[in-house]
Amino acid sequence: MIRTLAPSDRELYKTLISEFYSSPAVLHSIPESHIDKTFDELMRSDCYAECFIIECDGEPAGYALIAKSFSQEAGPMCNDTVLHTLLGHY
Repeated sequence: MIRTLAPSDRELYKTLISEFYSSPAVLHSIPESHIDKTFDELMRSDCYAECFIIECDGEPAGYALIAKSFSQEAGPMCNDTVLHTLLGHY
């Protein structure tokens, strides 16, 4: 199942993001303050970003973070999607 991130998902979101940024998929981690600010923005509005929780058998299996931007050269709206599935979690 894929569902929209909810206010009650703060700790889950922080865990998933922290796991991703400590994996070999990235070169370095990010400050925890960036994670908190992103979550707050995701709860405030979906204008700049959206996040979805991926679940398998009722358990979190990953997330998808869609960052939105505007580019005249690439077309009006551009979406960059980060999909992180925690295969070991189910």
